[in-house]
Amino acid sequence: MMKKLLLIAMISALVVPALAAPTVDVQYTGTLPKQNISVAFPEVGFSGTVEVGVYNLTLTNNGFDYPLGSMAFCIEPQNTTKNKVSYSVVDLSNAPSPLGPGGNPMGAGKADLLRELFGRRFDSVTDNQTAAAFQLAVWEVVFDGGPDYGNAWNLTNSNGGNFYVNSTGSATITLATNWLNELDGSGPMANLVGLSHQSYQDFVTMYTVPAPGAILLGGLGTSLVGWLRRRRSL
Repeated sequence: MMKKLLLIAMISALVVPALAAPTVDVQYTGTLPKQNISVAFPEVGFSGTVEVGVYNLTLTNNGFDYPLGSMAFCIEPQNTTKNKVSYSVVDLSNAPSPLGPGGNPMGAGKADLLRELFGRRFDSVTDNQTAAAFQLAVWEVVFDGGPDYGNAWNLTNSNGGNFYVNSTGSATITLATNWLNELDGSGPMANLVGLSHQSYQDFVTMYTVPAPGAILLGGLGTSLVGWLRRRRSL
């Protein structure tokens, strides 16, 4: 009996760390490119003029399996940012937390909408207007969800929406709306994760998976080094 308990304890010690979310140290260095836009999130009573655009992050001590992108977008505007904090790297559907829509994370459906938005339009973010339009589209997905959730893509509707824009150039709103209207499930899907912290603002960012050829070449290189070392030891 004692041996069985010891074996269970040893297995648990191996499994529990594997279930823990990887972490990364996040240093927020500013929002650029950007526009200053007045926005509102009625559900949580948050409104005001904020910097809307690309959140630039310096990421260190990355415990995730793949390189993470330093260009991120906000998915929890009710929380503030803080310099050099350890964040959990989570499945995007489990973010934002704790201040997501309705007090819940966005879920799988909205996560897929964001994956398509990034897949279609992330490369279009090149200046202040496109950066702001992209961030507005991200907020609209996370907090209103669009037609898949019974809501029109309407960034200026203050009647019943969980997110809307109070004031900005009409061209920025039009651009964001056009990008949202492209989301039909047929576009390319980007690799995304959530950077989540219980006390600070959550982000969404991309990660890079090495091409199969690069992985194969890396494996061949490692094998060759091992072979050479064995030859030298003979």
